[in-house]
Amino acid sequence: GIGKTTLAQKIYNHQKVQAHFAKTLWVCVRQNYSEIKLLKEIIRVAGGGQDIHPEATKAELLPRLSSALEGNRFLLVLDDVWRADVWQDLLRTPLGHGVASGSRVLVTTRNVNVARSMGAIQTDEVQKLSADDGWALLCKIVFEDGAEDDIQDLHEIGMSIVDKCHGLPLAIKAVGGVLRTKDRRKNEWEKLHGSQTWSVKGDLPEEVRGALYLSYEDLPSQLKQCFLYCA
Repeated sequence: GIGKTTLAQKIYNHQKVQAHFAKTLWVCVRQNYSEIKLLKEIIRVAGGGQDIHPEATKAELLPRLSSALEGNRFLLVLDDVWRADVWQDLLRTPLGHGVASGSRVLVTTRNVNVARSMGAIQTDEVQKLSADDGWALLCKIVFEDGAEDDIQDLHEIGMSIVDKCHGLPLAIKAVGGVLRTKDRRKNEWEKLHGSQTWSVKGDLPEEVRGALYLSYEDLPSQLKQCFLYCA
C-alpha cells in the first residue's frame, strides 16, 4: 500500500538496469509460499523450466536453479517477503554457486528486520505521503479537468479524507476512484468521510482496509458477486 512494489518495478524496468544484467527475474514470494512452487517459478523465469517433472523434489530443483543462472550476472527481485528463511534456508546456497560477479537480489518487505536478517547490504524505507502530497494525489485522481473552484471548495473535507488514508498511496487511489464517481458536493464527500466502512474488520492491513472496502462497497452488485466468487 505504501509503494514498495511500485518503486521496485521502476528500478527493475529501468533501461540501464535491464542492459546491465544478463538476466532479470521477478517473483512474488507471499506469506505462505511453497518452496517447491517458488523454486519452479524462479527456474522458469530464468529460462531453465523445460522438462521439469511435475513431481520434482526440492533436492532436484536446487541444482536446476543453480544451473539456470550459472555464469550469468542477474538481478532477482523477491517481492513481498515475509520471512528471512526464504533466503537463509532456501535460496542463498543455490544462488551463490557459479553465478557471475555483480549479481544482485532486491527484496521488498513490510518489515525491515526481515531484510536485515537476510543480510541486506543496504535498506531503504519508503516513506508515507505527507498530507499535502496525499491531497495532491487525490486531486490528480478526482479532478482530472483541474477544476480549481471544486478543489478549493472541497479542500478541507478532502484533507480529512486523506488523513484517514494514513499517507498510503494505495488507500488514496482507492478512495479517489470512489470520489471520482460522486457529485462534487461537500455533502457527498462528508458522507464518504463518515462512512462506517472505514472501521470494518478484516484480514487486510488496517491502514488500507477501510479505503479498499469503500471501493468495494461502491461497486455495482454484479461486480461485488464476481469479487465474492473469486475470493
